[in-house]
Formats: sequence, structure tokens, C-alpha cells
Amino acid sequence: TRFVGLEIDEDTVRTARANFPDRRFDHLGSDLLFPYDDESFDLVFSVTFMRHNPAPAKRTLLSEMWRVARPGGRLLFLENFVFTGQPEKPAIYPTSVTEFVNLILDATVGQVVLEHVESLRYPHEDLFTGGLISLLRLGIPKRSNAGRQVAQH
Repeated sequence: TRFVGLEIDEDTVRTARANFPDRRFDHLGSDLLFPYDDESFDLVFSVTFMRHNPAPAKRTLLSEMWRVARPGGRLLFLENFVFTGQPEKPAIYPTSVTEFVNLILDATVGQVVLEHVESLRYPHEDLFTGGLISLLRLGIPKRSNAGRQVAQH
């Protein structure tokens, strides 16, 4: 299995490359367009990244994740959907599960199947604030299955 990391912060990319020189880490530009071919990955996942972006950027990121996932591949999101009080940073854009699902449906033209949804409560928290969402990308591959990868964002 080959893994690819994609990060918006250039310092994080440099650090990852230094710590894991045999792995691939790419920088995500301000246009939020992934530097990969269509249908390049079996799995594309994001861990608490969407909350750092307003709705239009979330839609672009979701569209890009969908574009690079192969049909039959999966999109996986681990996000915080519930915020108590004010978000800890001003650059946090809370999104409800319903809003997030609507963005997914829009970005994927409804060509996904919801495989799994799970609420998560972190240690020392009273509320279930996190969620895990797993989606299956529908469709027929445009090219062969050779050279598939896993993308981490």
C-alpha cells in the first residue's frame, strides 16, 4: 500500500518529508485543487480539516476528494460537528452534520452511498461532538485499477 499526505501548511509538509523521507507529502495550494489525477485513490480521508474552511472551500475540498477517489473507493471524514460555546480559534467554521451531508451531496452530484455514520465522544467531554462518516463512491472507473493509492489529508 502506498500512502500520500496532502497538507496546506508548508512547514508541516517539510517536517513530514524530513521525518518520513521514503513517503510522499504534497503541499495543497490556496486554490485547494489536489495535484492528482482523477480516480487515483482507493481511499481519501480527512481528519478534522473541514472545520478550518468556510462552506465554499469545504465544497471545493469535497469535490476534489470525490474526483480523486476511484469508483468503488471510499471517502472518510473524522470531524467535529458540535461546538460548545465559541470555537477555540476564530478560523473555525462549525458545520452541522446535515449541512455537511448537503455539501457532500452537492459536491458528488449524489453519486455516493453513506456506508457508516458514528457519533464520537472524546475523553473528558460530556457531549458527543465528533463524527465519523464513511462514503462509497459510485460509478464506473474511467481507467484501469493499476497504481491505486491511499490519500491522507
